[in-house]
Amino acid sequence: MKTLIESLENTPVVVLSEQNLEELLNQGEVLKEVDTHMRDMIRLVDWQGTLLIQETTNKDEFVMRKMTSQDQAEDFIQQRLDAYDRMWDG
Repeated sequence: MKTLIESLENTPVVVLSEQNLEELLNQGEVLKEVDTHMRDMIRLVDWQGTLLIQETTNKDEFVMRKMTSQDQAEDFIQQRLDAYDRMWDG
């Protein structure tokens, strides 16, 4: 898991296997979990002091991305929710 998180220094998004996702959720602290009602959950996870957003893509891939602050993470989550809301409206 540590290697995957370190790889976020070079790439903005990392694809997780189902096993990696389980490790992330078991070893990290889920600070926020929001049901998108379209693409599973968006989670804000604190993994050993690193803030991560975990979500599911439209290809059913589990991905994570590093956030620099709680505010950035909250903004990201709200942008995602707004985008999903617009999808419902057509």
